[in-house]
Amino acid sequence: MRTNQAIAGKGAEGGTKCSVWLVAMAAVVCSCCVYLLVAPAATWQALLAVAASALTDDGSASSRRLADFEALLKHLCIGVASATAVLFVYGLPRGRVFLRYFFSWDALRAQGMRTPGHRPVLVWSCLLGLLIAGTWLAVPWAQFPPVFSKEGGLEILSALMLLGSAGLCAAAAIFRHARRPNSPRFVTAAYALCACTLFVLGMEEVSWGQTWLGFSTPSALRAVNHQQEITVHNLLDRATLDHVTRLVSLLFSLGVLSLTALSFIMPRTFTAMIAPPGALSPLALIIGYSGLRLHPEVVEAQFAVFSLFYSYRLLLAARFASWGPP
Repeated sequence: MRTNQAIAGKGAEGGTKCSVWLVAMAAVVCSCCVYLLVAPAATWQALLAVAASALTDDGSASSRRLADFEALLKHLCIGVASATAVLFVYGLPRGRVFLRYFFSWDALRAQGMRTPGHRPVLVWSCLLGLLIAGTWLAVPWAQFPPVFSKEGGLEILSALMLLGSAGLCAAAAIFRHARRPNSPRFVTAAYALCACTLFVLGMEEVSWGQTWLGFSTPSALRAVNHQQEITVHNLLDRATLDHVTRLVSLLFSLGVLSLTALSFIMPRTFTAMIAPPGALSPLALIIGYSGLRLHPEVVEAQFAVFSLFYSYRLLLAARFASWGPP
């Protein structure tokens, strides 16, 4: 008995030491990244001079290439600072409890419904979101195939994910209506509305099949569409579309966090039935950052990944729900 207590005491002491080291290392790395972000222009000129000597043989590089490198370095600093800030909170006892509970929270699972495991959703959604953003940032430095071009691989993949998500949401609405006909229809209607919205977004990505089917754009629409295609979002000019993307991505991130928090406070309400799980919150934050700092194509692809995880969860909960009222 005493031996077991001694082993448990040593394990707790070792865990405390690891937490202290984790907090200290995270604080140091995060502080260094923040310093680089707010560093004076002379510091960045020195870094760019070192980069010029490393990127070229003669020690000189074009201003465009140095600007790309500076932007890439700043994005990396923000990413590392954010990750180490999370590690800093995780190293604190109460912070660790909060993060574990928040990322594992799912209002549908709390009501006894079947949902995907939070760990795979958390890991894979973050990895895919960061992979899309990293691919965009690495384009100036690597000879990628035209993944971000018009009707390119990523745009087609985003459209397929959005259309697949629409089908999953529609199936979730059908299963919920069949298995729980006496339950409030607000939830079923919300799933159906989500399916219609995702279908429209997916078809907008591929110009409603115009490129594949080869039909022409009406002259009245061609005159007001800056890409001369059958799309609604391209009725806005490029500058306005970029501003709208920034605003929508920011509101989307805040909306996901707000719905998740409300589902925790009110777990048996309409809000909880449509709220995303806590495991998708990091991807929502990545989408918000990409909308503010990166390209709209990056946001579209990341949102397609988010919608796929979200709609699959709805279908799984509705498919294996018990018969009768919720």
